[in-house]
Amino acid sequence: MFTDLDGCPGYSWGAAALVTLYRYLGDASMYSCKQLGGYPTLLQCWIHEYFPTVGKRGENWKPADNWAV
Repeated sequence: MFTDLDGCPGYSWGAAALVTLYRYLGDASMYSCKQLGGYPTLLQCWIHEYFPTVGKRGENWKPADNWAV
């Protein structure tokens, strides 16, 4: 498939992986779709790397304090 293997390191492989994952995510967001294809763990790792505050709660958050009695 590649005729010039020396040029492979010059390609943006991270962008290619994200494009593929976004495509799968777009397909999975359709009402009729039941599964997510690709490698979603890679997408999750990318999100945690570039958006470190996503999914984090404040330091003073205590689950036991949120229970109604």
